[in-house]
Amino acid sequence: MKVPETYRNELKETIESNLLQHFSLPVIIINSKMDILYLFGKTGPYLEPVTGMANMNLHQMLKNNIKIETITLVRRFTQKDTSENSIIIKNASSDSAVQVTVVNFTVAGQADETYMLVFKEILYTDINKNLINKSSDEITNDHLVYLEHELLAKEGYLQTAIE
Repeated sequence: MKVPETYRNELKETIESNLLQHFSLPVIIINSKMDILYLFGKTGPYLEPVTGMANMNLHQMLKNNIKIETITLVRRFTQKDTSENSIIIKNASSDSAVQVTVVNFTVAGQADETYMLVFKEILYTDINKNLINKSSDEITNDHLVYLEHELLAKEGYLQTAIE
């Protein structure tokens, strides 16, 4: 059976549109000054406009529950202080967490460096499953790595506050 070309194009566009609408991850494109250049997907759980003059800066727009860790990750990644480009931030009020990943992103005609932040909701219990078959030494080591990460995040926040 031969499907008409116009129907195939329409079907393709409908499928792609629905996939992007329902199954894509929220993305924020920023420049080196952390100005938000582009938003894609449902970014509402992570961003909130500030009262007063409109400001599309990541510092101003990120919700408080993920602000410190996300800004620290972006700052350290963009300043090449770390090769780590992803963190998991636990939601204090539920069993969920968000994985925030930052990667270099090239925009044609843009001289300034740009970065893409991707947000992925995960169940915190999925993270804890990694501890099931580990020895107590391995669990202790994982806990130390977690505490070191928290300390670096707080140091980054203090540095950001000082600047």
